[in-house]
Amino acid sequence: VGDFVISTSIPNGTWRTDSIRFKDGVGNETQVNVRDVTFSVSGSTALDTSAPVVESASVSPIDVVPGNTVLYKIKINDESLVGSSGHLYVYAEGSSEKEVNLTYNASSGYLEGGLKITSDMANGAWRVTDHYLIDGQGNRNMQPGLFYLYFNVTGGREIDTSNPVFNSINL
Repeated sequence: VGDFVISTSIPNGTWRTDSIRFKDGVGNETQVNVRDVTFSVSGSTALDTSAPVVESASVSPIDVVPGNTVLYKIKINDESLVGSSGHLYVYAEGSSEKEVNLTYNASSGYLEGGLKITSDMANGAWRVTDHYLIDGQGNRNMQPGLFYLYFNVTGGREIDTSNPVFNSINL
């Protein structure tokens, strides 16, 4: 048995569940997709019902080696900046995707997050493939990446880009 408390900060409207996560007393966890359950919220005092919009984004430095950290800064336009967060997913050919967690920095006014470059990361250009932003009211912006954001890794793992060579066949 579990409860989901509807606070006054949750915007009015029809809500749909995506999944439910269960955890037992020792920490074992399972997740079940439940996409057909809906409920309505009314009487909320939440005014912001718009997803955050990206105004600008940057990554620095561009040229990196293992041991460096790249910093992502994303300026969003939204009524509910405090409590905003997000994720970026970056990828380079021949490697697995990496996630960058973003948190709102009230001093700078940006969502910020860093990624430590490790020696097992593939050499070459790493680009943002997807981004997921959520404002302080829970409004979401998830779409294909900010493709123009990239950094170049050197001194990492070499990628095998050569085609296989056919030597012989025995029948």
